[in-house]
Amino acid sequence: MGSENDAIAFIMCNVGEEGSLEVWYLDSGCSNHMSGNETLFSFIDKSSKSEIKMGNNGTLLVVGKGSIMVCTKQGEKKEIKNVYFSPGMKHNLMSIGQIIQNGYKVLMENDTCVIHERDGSKNLLAVVQMTKNRMFPLRIETYFSSQVGVAPPTKSALRSVIEDPSRLWHLRYCHLGYVGLNLLSNKRMVEIFS
Repeated sequence: MGSENDAIAFIMCNVGEEGSLEVWYLDSGCSNHMSGNETLFSFIDKSSKSEIKMGNNGTLLVVGKGSIMVCTKQGEKKEIKNVYFSPGMKHNLMSIGQIIQNGYKVLMENDTCVIHERDGSKNLLAVVQMTKNRMFPLRIETYFSSQVGVAPPTKSALRSVIEDPSRLWHLRYCHLGYVGLNLLSNKRMVEIFS
């Protein structure tokens, strides 16, 4: 008969796509939160269309406005509303002005940007270090994907173990009853219970 490894009935490993941790650049010159990644949106109203004038006087087409669900480090779900969807965007931008307008407190000093809830709780939401090129990249874990049928990326390993050897042989012999298993064992046709 087999070893203890014979009791393993099923093993699966699922490693989702990397990229569930999205980078958003905090931008004090940006009028609205903007993203070119449609899969980040939990809701999108594609009837909301406009153009955005960029810093280089070029324009970018906005083809929708929606919400993005994020997960905080405390495990809470938060909704970022009024995010523009512009397929031409290569990076996600988070508007400092919109953050302040939505009731949060933003403090930038000593090469860091600190974001707090403005209510009496003073909950710390983010501390973002300035990079060498003077950018403030905020890494956010997104919660939902707007694509139907696309599960959020996961990393998991599953293992099913059957501890009862008679149950394992019951399954191996196409659900043969326990009376039949005992008969096979008594006639020494198989070593079920060793």
